[in-house]
Amino acid sequence: MYRIKSLVRALERPHFDTLRFLMRHLNRVVAESAENKMEASNLAIVFAPNLLRAYQESIGAIINAGPQSSVIETLILQYEWFFEEEDEEEEGEAVKNGVAKEESGDERAGEMAEPNSPNLTPI
Repeated sequence: MYRIKSLVRALERPHFDTLRFLMRHLNRVVAESAENKMEASNLAIVFAPNLLRAYQESIGAIINAGPQSSVIETLILQYEWFFEEEDEEEEGEAVKNGVAKEESGDERAGEMAEPNSPNLTPI
């Protein structure tokens, strides 16, 4: 797991942030699995082929995506261990720089911006 964590932490910042956001969301979905029937293993089966592609794309690689699914399932279930330290480091940097998270200009930090919000940049 330490190797996976080091690989995750080595991702370029935009990729890391996207993966962290997705895993946090899926972790929250799994927390409600008693009601929504979405277990981590099932979510991992769906997301793994898109997040961790095989070197050679073939139907066999998709069918045998067990190792990729295991990695994604671990990222979902162990979200805090893989990503929480990064969150704490960011908050520590903000405090050290004299900027609280709420004062950073985005009062709704962690929430999705409204579609017409000036915080969104069109593609």
